Amino acid sequence: LTKMAQTNYSQRSLSDVTQEQIKQIAAYLDQMPLCELVDQDGSDSMSDEYWRKLIKRLGKMDRKYINLSDKSYIRSLEKEAWELKSPSLKLLATLQSRGLQLEVFRSCLEHKEVNCVSALDILTNDMQSPIIVTQPEDCDLDVGSVLKLHCKVQSTQCTSSLQYQWFKGQEPLAKSKDSTYSVQQVELSHAGQYTCRVKNPCIVDPKRAFVFSRTVQVTVHPPRAPIFMSAIFSLHLEVSRC
Repeated sequence: LTKMAQTNYSQRSLSDVTQEQIKQIAAYLDQMPLCELVDQDGSDSMSDEYWRKLIKRLGKMDRKYINLSDKSYIRSLEKEAWELKSPSLKLLATLQSRGLQLEVFRSCLEHKEVNCVSALDILTNDMQSPIIVTQPEDCDLDVGSVLKLHCKVQSTQCTSSLQYQWFKGQEPLAKSKDSTYSVQQVELSHAGQYTCRVKNPCIVDPKRAFVFSRTVQVTVHPPRAPIFMSAIFSLHLEVSRC
């Protein structure tokens, strides 16, 4: 962050942030992984949810923002996660109502226990739709060859969280969640048209969150007869004619 950005943060609270930005930050935070943490009773636990890490740090910084002994509130956030909603969005709404300063929020996200200051980029940068810089290409293959299709996206604030889905025709392909789709030994059934869809989960607006690659054609040729068999067959024909 620049000195100017830091000065602006010190004079603003989270309630100054637009609702659209709050949704984008929450979407970003919900995607972040969580490392090992220690519960209040001292037992170790593991979780994939980022909001636990955030409230733990905020609770240590100032009880007026988060009271870690308020089990009912923690359970309400857990209910949001259990129902596949956004605990981060509910948490940020609470912090807005309690007047959390952006400088405090920034310090929390910068701390080594959280290490997620890039979430604040949403406040100073427009979230861009994914931009494909390397498109997949048509393939002409023989049965048994290796098929590899690539789709490379320009780096964004959420590069590590980008979600890929490959399609054959209109059907989504199972186990095709990476930027590269590969088949070790293609069969005739692999022939067809392929497309890659990329989603930036940090963008709330679905019209800007998705982008599709160009559609490519994969052609698969059947096994070819061995050369020596073809030669014998040709020789047999010549002898038959004689």
